[in-house]
Amino acid sequence: MVSFPPESDRNEDSLAPVTYLPGVFHESGAGSAAEDVESPEERAHAASAAATRALARRGMSRSEVHSFLAERDFEDDEIEAELDRLERAGFLDDADLAEALVRTHHERKGLGRNAVSQELARRKIDPRIIAEAVSGIDDDDELARATEVAIKRAGQLTGLDAATAERRLNAYMMRRGYSSSIVREVTKAALADLPGKTGRSGRPSGSSSVRFR
Repeated sequence: MVSFPPESDRNEDSLAPVTYLPGVFHESGAGSAAEDVESPEERAHAASAAATRALARRGMSRSEVHSFLAERDFEDDEIEAELDRLERAGFLDDADLAEALVRTHHERKGLGRNAVSQELARRKIDPRIIAEAVSGIDDDDELARATEVAIKRAGQLTGLDAATAERRLNAYMMRRGYSSSIVREVTKAALADLPGKTGRSGRPSGSSSVRFR
């Protein structure tokens, strides 16, 4: 029969310490991934494991991965070595990331060229790569997407007088990152297509009401 010492005789000092295998480290909360490893080989393995897990969750730019590893107490030379390894392996490519973000934000979310550029800059992508990526949005694409966005938004403004609807639609399209010339063009077209369209005076033709309906 196995017997255990009384509860009062047991304490934390009697417990065997936890031992981690080489290259395996424990992260608790926001703790550092590098704090429990010492040898260069273990630190390189730790940096690789941390970066790989982060990239598996979402696409990241080189600068974002650098910041991610720096927050976990890896040294600059260790980080740069890992970033170079990831790029050679094809797991890290800012140009590919930029193209994917352009598709997401322009084609799917309906953002204009300016807003897309700002989003890529927020992701800390090199300005030269950003310029190349957004150059794929030509003027016709920009106008067509802006028209779609403006018409959809205008349908939500039919309870407003013409001046208010125009002001709100203009502001909305500017926030979406479209140029002022495109905003003027698509706003005019989108509001003109609404039922009971109004002139700039805010009064519908042949009616005393100032509302679209």
